[in-house]
Amino acid sequence: MMASSLLSITQAPTFSEYVATHSKNYVPGSDEWVHHEKIYWKEAAAIVSHNLSYIQGRMYYTKGINQFTDMTKEEHTAYTMGYRKDHHSMWQPGGDALKDQDPAVFVKNVNLRTPAAISDKEVERILEDTHAEPPFEMDEVSDLPDAVDWRNDVYGVVTAVKDQGHCGSCWAFAATATLESHIAIQTSTLFNFSPQELVSCMPNSQICGGNGGCAGATVDLAFNYLMSTGGILQEYEIGYSSYFGDHGTCPLNESDKKYRRVANISGLSKLQTNSYKALMNAVAKAGPVAVSVACSPWISYKSGIYHPDPDSDPTDADYDINHAVVLVGYGTDEDLGMDYWIIRNSWSPMWGEHGYVRILREDPAVVGEDQACGMDSTPLDGSGCEGGPEQVTVCGTSGILFDSVIPVGGYLL
Repeated sequence: MMASSLLSITQAPTFSEYVATHSKNYVPGSDEWVHHEKIYWKEAAAIVSHNLSYIQGRMYYTKGINQFTDMTKEEHTAYTMGYRKDHHSMWQPGGDALKDQDPAVFVKNVNLRTPAAISDKEVERILEDTHAEPPFEMDEVSDLPDAVDWRNDVYGVVTAVKDQGHCGSCWAFAATATLESHIAIQTSTLFNFSPQELVSCMPNSQICGGNGGCAGATVDLAFNYLMSTGGILQEYEIGYSSYFGDHGTCPLNESDKKYRRVANISGLSKLQTNSYKALMNAVAKAGPVAVSVACSPWISYKSGIYHPDPDSDPTDADYDINHAVVLVGYGTDEDLGMDYWIIRNSWSPMWGEHGYVRILREDPAVVGEDQACGMDSTPLDGSGCEGGPEQVTVCGTSGILFDSVIPVGGYLL
């Protein structure tokens, strides 16, 4: 690494420079300024310490100063996440009995006209898994390509990375990004779809006290909402306005012909929980996959292959599933001998590797569940269900294998 690069990852800008760079509206000398400056220097010191470990060869990714560096854990959790884990069957009462189910596919088209027409009971029924085969042949991992990257220009099926801002709308961005790619793969037409339609218009089932919008939901619910309303709108029709945390008012109504839906899907495929083989097959054969992850340890990620600290025991944060993102591929760093997943985030192109993160890719069947799996013991992060299990097993780095879904049967309107 060049001397200039080494210097850049082992020095932090002054707090005044940081505030200006990230457009923070703090008044110098105010209590707010002092509060955030204290957090900033503490986090900056931790980032520099980590990067020294990277230089020494103990870690294989760098951290960087970013928009979250001066935030408390509670602040960046409220601003950047939004995965509702209580909607997953494993978190439902008796859900731990479902852990050994085969891969399931759920195909549904309710064909309702208005968002309000979807009842709580209907949403609950929609969430039930059915037993069917996934929409591709399940090959052995050894028979799959050595590397896949759907960002490759030859495919032309991935749009630019976006920024969810101070709203727990990751689920909406993951849903639209995944849908954009699958519609492009199946129709050769690449759209920018509207996350705001989902944030403002998707009804909330109130299952386990859910609030939806900026308070979180799931990609499954988003896909079913779009099927029920007859398709999705483009971003230019309903632009993103929830950056600062207000999910807004839905502008749609049944009689309004102003908006034109351009694409839809016939169903969705829910991959087998904690299955490395299923996720590898899905991203290699079908396209990008919406996945849910424990992202808190990534907050300061800058570059390289994220992996847990080998000198520290796993913490709750390593397996607390709290964020929805999009898996766009996988590969291997031959120099390091490390396999990785390629993940699209929704924290702007300025975060990570131009909006993406690579994380360690491990097969629990090969390295052992003791190394590749852990317990998510935080059911209330995301409003867990009363009567549900107190913890569930999640596998893969950051729990990436736990909850995965793809749209199927994409078509233009």
